[in-house]
Amino acid sequence: MFENYQVYKLYLGNSSCLSLFGTGRTTGIVIESGYNQTHVVPIYEGYALPHAISSIPVGGNTITNFLIESLENRGIELPSTKVYEVA
Repeated sequence: MFENYQVYKLYLGNSSCLSLFGTGRTTGIVIESGYNQTHVVPIYEGYALPHAISSIPVGGNTITNFLIESLENRGIELPSTKVYEVA
């Protein structure tokens, strides 16, 4: 398959490391927050430290629902929750 499409080289990398590389750094902490989970990935000299990766079951959906509930408890009217759903 690689020969058919003339792919001479391929690099597979950790998305956290690649995010940090995009900022011009090789050492740091990357926080990735998704729909329902957040990961904290420490990276040293371009390598993720697997023993120190943390995950919590809180993501964008949880935070959005919390903020909607907090605003509604304060009497602020919001549009239907279907507006906040992701396709």
